[in-house]
Amino acid sequence: PAVDSRDESSDARFTFSIEVGMLEIYNDDVFDLLSPSGNKKSVDIRRDSEGRVGVPDMTKEKVNSLEDVLNLLAKGNKNRAVAATSLNEHSSRSHMVLNVQVTSTVEGEPPNKGNLFLVDLAGSERVLKSEVVGKALDEAKHINKSLAALGNVMEALDRKASHVPYRDSKLTHLLQDSLGGNSRTMMVVTVCPTSNSYDETQCALKFATRVRRINLGTAQRNVTSKNLEETVKNLTSEIKLLSKAKERSENQMHSLKRENERVQERLKQSAETRSKTHDEKRAMEVLRKSNAEMTTRWQKEKAKREEQVQDLENVQNEVSSLNTFIDFLMF
Repeated sequence: PAVDSRDESSDARFTFSIEVGMLEIYNDDVFDLLSPSGNKKSVDIRRDSEGRVGVPDMTKEKVNSLEDVLNLLAKGNKNRAVAATSLNEHSSRSHMVLNVQVTSTVEGEPPNKGNLFLVDLAGSERVLKSEVVGKALDEAKHINKSLAALGNVMEALDRKASHVPYRDSKLTHLLQDSLGGNSRTMMVVTVCPTSNSYDETQCALKFATRVRRINLGTAQRNVTSKNLEETVKNLTSEIKLLSKAKERSENQMHSLKRENERVQERLKQSAETRSKTHDEKRAMEVLRKSNAEMTTRWQKEKAKREEQVQDLENVQNEVSSLNTFIDFLMF
């Protein structure tokens, strides 16, 4: 959908659009389920220019309603790997990732993007119970391996380890920003109520308990390194201008101070040698008036200089914080 709205005060137009992509992680390979060719296409996981993990070659289609999303889900599910086992007639043999990207723009401003990842994990299975062989056995091994990798990542996040093994599987690599990045994450664990699945249910609940303890912190708005660099550039330019203004202000202050000293000296001399003539009285009044004006002007320039010095210090602190944040992003 696209929405246009105008703010009465700024007359700016707001628009947004929604795109949907669909991926499958099968035997630790990533496939595009919405490929225009009609068949799923192998794609790679890479970091983009802004340092975020994603799939640049993933097919994304714009949607305007819930019906459009459901149609894309049906299209992608046709290409998804499923098979019958002794436990499930329509067993998923892969993990499915639905990516919803929302792009919003205010007229005259750069666009903002938000990503939602909905992940349908294939269930872990015990080979003795599912009785799979051959190709299905290899699929089960890859499913269990990727789920074990997810468990290892959760364990590392739970104990706040210095290294989190995101690259142990394509699943955790793809979800790296969602699991440990600047995001909000929710996980739903489903279990089977039958006694025959007691071991699997107990394992799933223990995993859910561990996940529940993980605290990712409060999600903040993502700011790209490009925007940070532009901000630093603008602030650096502003610092230069403020430095020049500070220098001019200091020169004016020195000039006013010298002029004030001269006036004070003249007043002192006039007071010592003044006569009672009318002309001398008038000169004294002029000098006093001039002194008052100079003092007022000097005080104004002093206040202006102090304000500029404070502005300069604030900008320098902000640039220092931004440089620290850029170093953190580059690291």
